[in-house]
Amino acid sequence: MSVVIFDAKTREHWAEQKTLHVNPLRNDPLPGAWKDLPAVELLRAMDPPDSWYIPYVSSRLQVPVATRRPVRVEVLMNASPSGPSRGLNTGTANNRNLANLVPALKVFSQLEVAGGSLHVTLLDISNRRVIFEQDGVRQLDWTRMSEALTQADPNKIDVRSLEHREQNAPYFLKQVRERLAPSSAAAGAAAEPVRVLIVLAAPMTLDSGEKIRVPESEAKQQGPLYFVRYHLPPERTPLGFEPLSRMGRRGYGGMQQPAPQPEAFDSLQPLLKPLQPRVYDVFSPDQFRKALSSLLDEIARL
Repeated sequence: MSVVIFDAKTREHWAEQKTLHVNPLRNDPLPGAWKDLPAVELLRAMDPPDSWYIPYVSSRLQVPVATRRPVRVEVLMNASPSGPSRGLNTGTANNRNLANLVPALKVFSQLEVAGGSLHVTLLDISNRRVIFEQDGVRQLDWTRMSEALTQADPNKIDVRSLEHREQNAPYFLKQVRERLAPSSAAAGAAAEPVRVLIVLAAPMTLDSGEKIRVPESEAKQQGPLYFVRYHLPPERTPLGFEPLSRMGRRGYGGMQQPAPQPEAFDSLQPLLKPLQPRVYDVFSPDQFRKALSSLLDEIARL
């Protein structure tokens, strides 16, 4: 790495070159995922939603999904505002959540399902509508998806949706059950692929309403359900910028413990509980990598 500092007025300058070595992850759960990727990729300044997806980076992760039987993998992402968060307005909270969810969705879109298929859906639960859907995904249609995210403004909601917000929970559960149930035309057929549903969402608060029941027989007949719940990462204070009242005895001696980010109470996991989901709580990219590895191992055993 070369660093040059030059003052155009005084013509003073300084230069230095050093070697930067990045150690591999310890006990990497997906050691082959970075195969054939460039060692370095430079980021450009972009505005959301492009800054979340980084569309100009076209290199792909190696994420094969080897299964014993044909599978239909459905990825269902919640793109609607999460609900009230302490100290954050709706738009800010939603942008922070999407800054985690969209990159995770990009990784899921690169799953190579051998003998099966991959399908992606984005939900706006608050307005009870599908804002984006793509079947047989080989590469996400980012142009269409970015338009959908831009139009789904979290700071705007129509009065009709507010009047019937008690229907949000049944709507979400209906979308989940539809993607887990086998198609009516091929129900019971030997060639019908196994339905696998991955719900990708941040904690979201929904009006309680009446309790929704899922028939026990339906829960037993469904395919596997995985809930990847992405939390806001802890907020870290840069070294040397701690408030004076929080400094240790040596002034700049110690880092403060990461403060948890305010987030909404989650109503989605209790709704999914009767369907017996495998829940992965994710706070960091490292935890997401481990969750992805575990999820792929489980699908491979189907």
